[in-house]
Amino acid sequence: GSGWLLIAAGIFLILQLIRRRLVLASWSLPFLLVVFFWAVSESLWSFDWTALQIIWHGYDGPGSVGIRGVFQSLTQAPPLWLSVGESFIRCVFFVLLVSFFSKHIDERKYFFNGLEAGLYLAALLTLVMVVAPELLLLPNQSDFWRSLSRVSGTFTDPNAFGVFIVLAIPFLAGRANDACGLRRWALVALTVAWGILALYSGSRSFVVGLSLYAIWFACQVSKRAMIVVISLFVFSIVFVNLMPWLVPTSYASLYEFSPQ
Repeated sequence: GSGWLLIAAGIFLILQLIRRRLVLASWSLPFLLVVFFWAVSESLWSFDWTALQIIWHGYDGPGSVGIRGVFQSLTQAPPLWLSVGESFIRCVFFVLLVSFFSKHIDERKYFFNGLEAGLYLAALLTLVMVVAPELLLLPNQSDFWRSLSRVSGTFTDPNAFGVFIVLAIPFLAGRANDACGLRRWALVALTVAWGILALYSGSRSFVVGLSLYAIWFACQVSKRAMIVVISLFVFSIVFVNLMPWLVPTSYASLYEFSPQ
């Protein structure tokens, strides 16, 4: 999930700071200042001492005092100021990572290789969650998402799943284009697999992202193709919204067997 990704980013940055001097990108200082003042003002405005008591006592009363109560409170309903602090740390790590890779171009290949390997493993785990969900019940696949027939995969939630994959598809397509032989076909298969698996997330952002890719591709082909793709996109949106009134029986069947 995103928590482990944040920890991994922190460990990586600490190791790099030990080895070499990290220079921030010129654009990052104004961005960090804005984020810092937002985090401070939001934390002060929303800070509540009772939240600390809730964190310590947990949800089961005094009997859960200790690590279990703290962990349960932080993971299930963290106070707003704590979530703001986590968001600020993520922004700082993002700036540091971008600054690092912009200065050390030779290190990018290791990052991309690791991302590619991680996508293979994540695809395998997600496939198991789709085909046989009872064999792999990860904490992120809660009863709420299962009731909606939406799959979280190895991500925080189905929405994060869809957004990440729609951004990863161009990355995988570019890697496949640069590869050759068996590795190219493996990357093509991985890209297609993610395109199918991400549909089970039920993420509208994923569908919109694919539509934008199709429009962009059509623009590169010809003006007529662009008009056709945009027309089909608009028609699909209108048809889906009118479907409950035009063909209510088919809509109910589709709604029952598809991610909601």
